[in-house]
Amino acid sequence: MKGRIEEDGFFVLERGGAFKDQTCPFNSGDTYCGDWCPLFGEPESEYDNVAIELSCGDGRFWAFGPGDFTDEREANADES
Repeated sequence: MKGRIEEDGFFVLERGGAFKDQTCPFNSGDTYCGDWCPLFGEPESEYDNVAIELSCGDGRFWAFGPGDFTDEREANADES
């Protein structure tokens, strides 16, 4: 599974060969998962980028292998 945080902060996962927005399981309606949420953590790696962990929600987290996660916010950080 691949994931990314898009430059606008949306968190998306690759499912069925396409990246798809993720809706929040804790909020009804069309609330999408992203870096504006206080429950959304920053990507972390404890093993020299061998794996990326991203906390999201009530004790949940996503784990991605090498090359399976991209943070597009970083690419545009120098432009602001």
